[in-house]
Amino acid sequence: MTADPRAGVVAQASALLAEAGDHDILKLPVLSAAELRVLCGDGTVPGDEAETRWWAGLTGDKRAALAAAVMDLASHRGLLLAGRDGSQPPGPADGTASASPRSPELAVIAAAWQQPSVVAMGLDGEGPAKSSPRLFGLAEDGQPPRSVVLEYATANSSAQFGPMFGPLHTFALLSVPRAARLLAQWATRPQPARRLLGKRGSAAAPRVVAIRWQGLAAPERVVVSPGRGGHYEVSRQCPDTAPEPAVTVDADALASQLAGILASGPR
Repeated sequence: MTADPRAGVVAQASALLAEAGDHDILKLPVLSAAELRVLCGDGTVPGDEAETRWWAGLTGDKRAALAAAVMDLASHRGLLLAGRDGSQPPGPADGTASASPRSPELAVIAAAWQQPSVVAMGLDGEGPAKSSPRLFGLAEDGQPPRSVVLEYATANSSAQFGPMFGPLHTFALLSVPRAARLLAQWATRPQPARRLLGKRGSAAAPRVVAIRWQGLAAPERVVVSPGRGGHYEVSRQCPDTAPEPAVTVDADALASQLAGILASGPR
């Protein structure tokens, strides 16, 4: 029986999260767009289109020079580990450093970036909402996530390394309940009301949390509509099924519901 290659990094993530204790959140390295692609490879989840076009549009010489600079910085930051003989990580031959030995923190980001067991994020229309966190579950094959990597992408370039490295990506390692609370906070955050066509008055638009499981083509959706008195109308819709009847919950109950979905896996 072949061992699951993700088992090691899942165990690493659990060990790192245990260091956070009761806070159940651990800050991970901030990576620029160039660092993310050179050190972690191409992700499996579509990201910002402008950032993707920028990376794809780099010529071979520019990408090689940028990758070499990233490798030097990563070694200096302790993101890439020296060999047992003290040698430095080899330079990338293809513009990425996916085969180089990574620190545990970088290995966790790379696993989440390349092989997430589940991805959860808020939607704006059919695309990712810029104000929403993106959450990447870490799990062994066929198991529910044991921990979650949080990603926030910003429009700001790295002040330390300059605009040539692209926008910054902030990462943190969370427990599943903590990740669910973040999603619930985004879904229940006050937002500007919109005027309804042909009707008097205005209403806040519902917010949609999309949860896509590994191996499934379509995500399930949790639609959160503002209610009254600090409560919300929440409806869950799995792929190729009709939406479930809405239930009335408060923010804490919504967080518990989202945590239950993440912990139980796809239906």
